[in-house]
Amino acid sequence: MKRRRLFWTTLVAITLLGPLTLHLFLPALPAVQRDLAVSTALAQAALSLAIATMAATTVVYGSLSDRFGRRPVLLGGLALFTVGMGISVVATDIVTLLIGRIVQAAGAGCGIVIARAMVRDVFGDANLAKYISYLTVPYVLGPMLAPILGGLLIDAHGWRAMFVVSLATGIGVLILAVFCLSETHLERRRGQGFAGLVAGYSILIRSRRFTALTLQTAFSTGAFYALISSASFLVNDVLGEPTATFGLYFMTLPIGYLLGNLISGRIGGRVGPERLVVIGSMIAFVVVCLHVWLLFDGPMSVASLIIPGALMTFGQGLSMPNAQAIAIASEPHLTGTASGLLVFVQMGIGAVFAQLVGIFADKTFLPMLTLMLIGTALALVVAIIGAGARRPQPST
Repeated sequence: MKRRRLFWTTLVAITLLGPLTLHLFLPALPAVQRDLAVSTALAQAALSLAIATMAATTVVYGSLSDRFGRRPVLLGGLALFTVGMGISVVATDIVTLLIGRIVQAAGAGCGIVIARAMVRDVFGDANLAKYISYLTVPYVLGPMLAPILGGLLIDAHGWRAMFVVSLATGIGVLILAVFCLSETHLERRRGQGFAGLVAGYSILIRSRRFTALTLQTAFSTGAFYALISSASFLVNDVLGEPTATFGLYFMTLPIGYLLGNLISGRIGGRVGPERLVVIGSMIAFVVVCLHVWLLFDGPMSVASLIIPGALMTFGQGLSMPNAQAIAIASEPHLTGTASGLLVFVQMGIGAVFAQLVGIFADKTFLPMLTLMLIGTALALVVAIIGAGARRPQPST
């Protein structure tokens, strides 16, 4: 029992690491832009490139963990994360910073992919949605705590201080993983090579259920990133509020997701995961429509920019853990590959939405709302398609 608690605690820490360090950077975007004398789009690249890199590496980590085991791949990723953080700490120009962010993100991509795969290895399909919901709690606590901590660090010590904190955290999590995690994937298929890798992707992509519910997660994430990446600039540069104010208001977003997530974990067995995916997607879309009306009808404020997003993330908290659980369990022998491909698509589309906000930034809320509306509308469409799709037959 004690070993099981240590195992779970380590998975929580690994899951927390990526979003904590990713969102810790959000309040720093205006400061980085000013300090390094770069454009908004280039400063935004330090966020969007990190997201895109995490997306790309998740595919590699998932497949490698299916073939070589979860533990060695995870430890390698965590080590790479600490190297990237070390580069970011000493960065004095945008090129070095971008290199550090890319290396750091390449390492961080291992966390959520392998943690989810380990959960399925240990707890099986029957309880997968419930445990993914619980594992999502630290994934939400990272974004909840990071902007507040980041804002305080930036205001007190400058934006490089947050990289020092992230480096120390990464080293601590790596040590914890070395001593507390054992291998969970004991029945591995070796020798499949590149052809086997492509065959696994082909099986997953041909599954309408997997593809639709993966896209539901991705478009929901895109809407979320459109909100958070745009709001940091609007709050700081347009409304003239301090960085810490953005962090305080930002707390409402993870709280909304966390409440939806906890409700999903409690009622999922009675309501059914497919139905919760559709209900949550519908709530998010309707809320964004109301958000459009609110901002066009009255003056822009920090509250009107961010607080409606808490209701959107509540809907996403209902839908996304169930969509992810269904997708990951679609092919039992491809758990790591499915987890990696899901996170790849999720983070990749999230990066596109985040960068589009930077490209079309015009010091108004219009680019943000447009992308949020597109993201939640597409998430609802694919949620309906995925919920109605047949469960794929086991592969032979």
